[in-house]
Amino acid sequence: MAKRSRPTVRDVAQRAEVSVATVSVVLNNPSGGTVRVAEETRRRVLAAAADLGYVADQAARGLRRGKTEQLCLVMRWPDSPWAQQLATDVSRFGEPRGYSTLMFVGGDWRRHVLRRGADGVIVDAVGQQQPDFEDLRTALRGGLAMLVLNDELEPDGFDVLATNEYASCREAVELLVAAGHRRIGCLRQRPEEPPLYAAARFAAWSDVLRDAGLPHDDSLVRDGFGSRERAYTEAVDLLTGPSRPTAVFATSDQAAISVIWAARHTGLSVPDDLAVIGVGNAAEGRLIEPGLTTVGPAEPDFTAVAERLFRRITEGPELPGERLRQHWSLIRRGTA
Repeated sequence: MAKRSRPTVRDVAQRAEVSVATVSVVLNNPSGGTVRVAEETRRRVLAAAADLGYVADQAARGLRRGKTEQLCLVMRWPDSPWAQQLATDVSRFGEPRGYSTLMFVGGDWRRHVLRRGADGVIVDAVGQQQPDFEDLRTALRGGLAMLVLNDELEPDGFDVLATNEYASCREAVELLVAAGHRRIGCLRQRPEEPPLYAAARFAAWSDVLRDAGLPHDDSLVRDGFGSRERAYTEAVDLLTGPSRPTAVFATSDQAAISVIWAARHTGLSVPDDLAVIGVGNAAEGRLIEPGLTTVGPAEPDFTAVAERLFRRITEGPELPGERLRQHWSLIRRGTA
């Protein structure tokens, strides 16, 4: 049996009784936008495309336009609320402009973008000391738009989003010290998981204790970043030890919420018996009772990141690099 041929733009035009140009205009602007096409005509074209099962050839269209209409997000912790919000905001900004979003979790994302598999890429390099992008220089000069998440890196053919993460985490631990806590535990990222994603957060805890003249007690440190289950298990062990802490600074909200559940499991009241502070300002922290005291942006929003990436896609490598800033603050709720 002969293989059924794939429907083309001409087939859609014939079915809808319009020109190929009209089909192209409608399919490239399915929601209407500012393109002037009669509503009845637009509906007829979309109905014809649906009836025929027409799907645009993304690769062919990209060759014609010189664009892939693809964005890449390179995330090391894709299940974190922070990464999910970034993906949501970038996709929400890109979809009306005809862009789809891919997320890389490990893997060879560099090979993908070097093969011009994307017009823009956002790279999570939080905690990395001077990440190396030398192999991307040619692609950047050729029009690849890149934005890097890193507090220390300077823009260099790409843009950077930085936060005041360390300072705001210091403020959180200082709050616990000022409240009279002298045994302050910390749920951190495992040191053997390079590059350290939450290094600045753990450094803030350590530095505040040192500056306050409090001993650095390794028995108060547990590795519970990035996994709810591991954080819960480590927190139970911490809270049932011979000399438990009276407060815990967790380097993620997910870990902090696990601490709260562990406290309830061991018969402790939060915050009366145990104060808890997290990092990230995840939506879940606003819903738990009592509300989670945390560190992070007041309203997690990456719209400005998406806008900047698309501006670089539009204007090209001549656009000077910019250092965007996302302000973090201590958000006081009921757990501390």
